[in-house]
Amino acid sequence: MNASTSPEDNTLANGYSFCLVALFALNRTVQVWSRLPGTCGPWFLGLFFFGGLGLLSWYGVVNTEMFGQDRLSVLSYCYVCFLWWNIHGVFAALSKGRGIRFHSYQPGLGLFHRLVPKWSDEVSGLASDLIVALGLSVLFKLFGCPILGGWYFAMTVWIVLAYAWQSARNARLRQAIDDASVEADHFSNLQRKR
Repeated sequence: MNASTSPEDNTLANGYSFCLVALFALNRTVQVWSRLPGTCGPWFLGLFFFGGLGLLSWYGVVNTEMFGQDRLSVLSYCYVCFLWWNIHGVFAALSKGRGIRFHSYQPGLGLFHRLVPKWSDEVSGLASDLIVALGLSVLFKLFGCPILGGWYFAMTVWIVLAYAWQSARNARLRQAIDDASVEADHFSNLQRKR
């Protein structure tokens, strides 16, 4: 730890990091359905997905005790998610075998990626996530599963928060790259003057 970093700063950073992991984990319960199989990075197939499923299971157990069982139990639904996650894994292995590489944090290409090719990956991903989350929310409520319907309705807020954070992070990274370029030009000009 350097002299300018206090233990409180580390605690805040650790809390912030935990919130981000929880945020992205929650979104994976939507993205398992809103992303094209075989287009995700390894983190999608690991920590984030299982963290999201764990939070969904906890949410389901707590709400089942309070409000009663959905027509489709939350734990049964988690098994369905896990089966579809395995499909993602098989397609990801096939993509990797064909030499296609994705960033480790890539959640996959959204369902609208091929439908609206003019959209960027981020826009098609956001649209896919929001429409799938809202669609699942309505579908579950119509079929007598208000607990799962409520989960997916709440996911729309988490999706927007995750995209806002990613946009801010990407803007900060672009600024850091631009600043480094300006500094490199400056020092290069100094070097040429010698």
